[in-house]
Amino acid sequence: MGKVIEQARKNLGEGFQSDPRWHADAVVQFGVRKVIVGDSRTFAGVADFMRSHGTKLIDLDLQECAEMMTNFIAEHPQLWDEDIGR
Repeated sequence: MGKVIEQARKNLGEGFQSDPRWHADAVVQFGVRKVIVGDSRTFAGVADFMRSHGTKLIDLDLQECAEMMTNFIAEHPQLWDEDIGR
């Protein structure tokens, strides 16, 4: 996945975030026009939020990213709930 991220940085340098879930408010607040995500399935509301504020979202839809997030959520449910404000 590192090569994908590096290539994305080279091609789309402006406003690149490797994981916008935690930065969605800042992306909108500072008017970042373009964001690349590896997976928007595990927490889709963030993608919709950014799109609704005019941010172009490029979703690479990488299985590796989805599995990483799914595994993290399963292994750390309390931390996940705390981070997303449940």
